[in-house]
Amino acid sequence: MKNLKLIALALVISISTASFATPTKENPTSKLREQIIELLGAPSEKLSDTKIQTEVVFTVNNENEIVIISVKSKNANVKSFVKSKLNNKKVTSNTLNEEKIFRMPLTIVNE
Repeated sequence: MKNLKLIALALVISISTASFATPTKENPTSKLREQIIELLGAPSEKLSDTKIQTEVVFTVNNENEIVIISVKSKNANVKSFVKSKLNNKKVTSNTLNEEKIFRMPLTIVNE
């Protein structure tokens, strides 16, 4: 009986710790999305395809700088383009009091 209680307690503690440690991924607000699109601008060189769809996972730190976590794309040029344009760039937003992980679908159109 003692072992059963001990195992149940260990299970409850491990589940509660795991649930608090898992970050929630949220969509960026419209103001933040507009600022990111403005920072990206148009690609200076052609990135192979005319229309590339990717997903950018990022967070905003305490100094309101974008920190890129990952860019989900098979094209290495797209990854480097997004990271060079966005990583450590400042944004202004009042809703970024906490560090959250954002997921933003992104479509890059080459002209």
